[in-house]
Amino acid sequence: MGKHGKFFIATVSESDFIPSVWDPHVYRRDGQGHTLSDFAMVQKVNTKSVAPASLPFSPIEYRDIPRGHYLSCALRLKGSRDSSNWPVVGEGELLFGTMRAYLGNVVVTPLAEWLDQKPPIYFHVKSEFVVVSPYDGLPYFWLAYLRSKDFLEDLPLGSGGTRPRVQPGALAQAPAKVPPLKARKAVHEELVELARQEWRNYLSAAGVFNSLSGTPSIVGMG
Repeated sequence: MGKHGKFFIATVSESDFIPSVWDPHVYRRDGQGHTLSDFAMVQKVNTKSVAPASLPFSPIEYRDIPRGHYLSCALRLKGSRDSSNWPVVGEGELLFGTMRAYLGNVVVTPLAEWLDQKPPIYFHVKSEFVVVSPYDGLPYFWLAYLRSKDFLEDLPLGSGGTRPRVQPGALAQAPAKVPPLKARKAVHEELVELARQEWRNYLSAAGVFNSLSGTPSIVGMG
């Protein structure tokens, strides 16, 4: 197979084979390769019983996550028509959109204190996300990594007919090549502070816009 101007054949042992990944370049790792499952647990978002007061917002959807290098997403106050049966995640959870058309829709749910809420708070999730729980406890590094071109290009095409999606198991087996822990921690810490500032600015702007329309603000509801 040709790529990057070189032709070669990759011979892959059964133990090294990654389901749904056929790119031979992925296997040119000289025994140093890892998959996402080596660094994080990938699982579906589950429903669970949470007090209504701890779920102040409408479900997070794909449309709520802006394109580009943003660390926040849109939040809307929970409406009377919002179902209570959607899956639920907590604060600081890393969500990854699995629908093929929305790969790269990744967000970390904000902390209660950033939203002037009384902890703990929870978030309903409407779109098809999975929760990625990094073993190193550095979700903002992984937000940046999971949005990266290098990671997304190695994902399988997915399954599901006209609306293909990447299954959690296939995502967990995606190739992952990341820097050492010290470098990951430095990226995470920088992005955490930027995320905190971004959410505070988001609340301030929302307060101004909502005051003009008479819409209740999401600030100070805790």
